[in-house]
Amino acid sequence: SFIADLCCRLPLPTIQQPAILAQSPRQRSCAEAVAADDQSPTINQAMGALVLEVVRRILEGTCPWMQLYLDLDAGTLTPTMATPEVVSRLTGIRPSRLIAKERR
Repeated sequence: SFIADLCCRLPLPTIQQPAILAQSPRQRSCAEAVAADDQSPTINQAMGALVLEVVRRILEGTCPWMQLYLDLDAGTLTPTMATPEVVSRLTGIRPSRLIAKERR
């Protein structure tokens, strides 16, 4: 639910992206993927920095995103903002039901 612009109860990642539960075939190690030119040698550093920033913002209560997509080839970072409309599309719950009523 949302109070003002703050999302208080975001759907679980498995609700947002059910495919993350699918078993994926074993892949190469990071070193093997870099050697085969299948993975950027800096992706782990980029993801580490991104995860740290997300966790910092979650702890501070200032994280506006529910998903982030990083594409080093294109040089882009695309966020999915945690808004009532976006959460509604994912869950089927009307946006008006996602917004908490202020307590008096």
